[in-house]
Amino acid sequence: MSWNNQFNHKLTGNFSFVYARNLSKYDFRSDDSFYKGEDDKEYSVDRMQRDSYSTIDDVGFRMDFHYLPTASHHVRFGSDYLYHIYCPQHTLSQDIRGTEEMTDTLLSSVESHYKGNEFSFYAEDDMRLTRKLRINLGGRYTMYQVSGAVYHSLEPRISASYRLFSRTTLKVSYTEMSQFAHQLSNSYLNLPTDCWVPSTSRIRPMHSRQVAGGVYMELPWRLRLEVESYFRTTSRMLEYEAGGSLTLPAGNWEQVVRVGDGKSYGLETSLVYHDEQNLFQAGYTLSWSKQKFDDFYSGWYPSKFDNRHKLNFVYRRKFSHRMDVYAAWTYRSGDHATVPTQYVENPCLPGTSQLSDLEPMYGKPNNITLPAYHRLDVGINFRRTTKRGFERIWNVSIYNAYCRMNPFYTKIERQVDGSFRGKAIGLFPIIPSFSYTLNF
Repeated sequence: MSWNNQFNHKLTGNFSFVYARNLSKYDFRSDDSFYKGEDDKEYSVDRMQRDSYSTIDDVGFRMDFHYLPTASHHVRFGSDYLYHIYCPQHTLSQDIRGTEEMTDTLLSSVESHYKGNEFSFYAEDDMRLTRKLRINLGGRYTMYQVSGAVYHSLEPRISASYRLFSRTTLKVSYTEMSQFAHQLSNSYLNLPTDCWVPSTSRIRPMHSRQVAGGVYMELPWRLRLEVESYFRTTSRMLEYEAGGSLTLPAGNWEQVVRVGDGKSYGLETSLVYHDEQNLFQAGYTLSWSKQKFDDFYSGWYPSKFDNRHKLNFVYRRKFSHRMDVYAAWTYRSGDHATVPTQYVENPCLPGTSQLSDLEPMYGKPNNITLPAYHRLDVGINFRRTTKRGFERIWNVSIYNAYCRMNPFYTKIERQVDGSFRGKAIGLFPIIPSFSYTLNF
């Protein structure tokens, strides 16, 4: 809920009350398992149930003000407060065992709760110093309180733009940012078992610094070209290290995470054509993304999303005020995953015929690149104005129009001859959909 007010011709304000709830849930049920005795009668039953969920509840307010003291200054300032209630993991385990006549139920429940207060204040001034030079100078202060700890974060921000020619502008910027929530996952997939945890007295907030610069040009024939480069460092990143378990332990998750650093850099380009009926946009990104966890690996290694090349093409055609069509093609180099580089045979017990187990050996993390990802999405919008003046939109679209089975995860399979082969698994084929929107 928000309320806007114009105090005078120079000052306006916006006041908001906000509430948000995020829930991620994962349930598991096993089929009944029956065990028979020597008389071929069923004597025992075994059943297992696991319920797990993670929640975040936020409630608070925001205040934003715009102040125009002169024609060359635009001042923005405000503050916000959020009360966080984190439940990173709640797990309920139930095991039923026994016979048909009598069963025993083992029930256990574990959960963790964290409550925190986050207060921040920001201010910035968008200044036009000369006809060609504009500077935006500002900062943000945040105080984050959680049981047993209080963190203070000061985030300076500055950007400048200079109009080199009538249609060419240069821009540079420097930004610092802090993040007080961390995503934990034990898989390179995005699964409901992933959860968000807060900064605590043992886990400090993440912090990043980024510098960027670019050139922006208005070209003939209604074309606009943008070229920008960036370099970003991140400290105090978190990573889940609890072995093969997908579910985060509710009681001691702080003991099963490691802390490291990250860095990313690259070049982004965009070319846009736009007229009254057509919009065409092409983008290309060349980027690197690396991370380092000293207690896990001594050097820098690629992150999961170290996609070297990214291509995006978007076309939209407006036939009339009632109908438009669009198509978007996306391509990127494959994600990274970790697979064993070799297998070592464990020794067998003397005097037994048991085959030796193979122990996987891992080298550098994220040591393979999955096949490239690409797909085409198409759609059409039908728009109409109702008798009451509302806008009604019917949308029909097709996701992954040519049914590219992009790799979702990979696994290593041992062949009959003893060799090993990697296999990429795709999950999402062509998916048609439709939606209805009413704007009022």
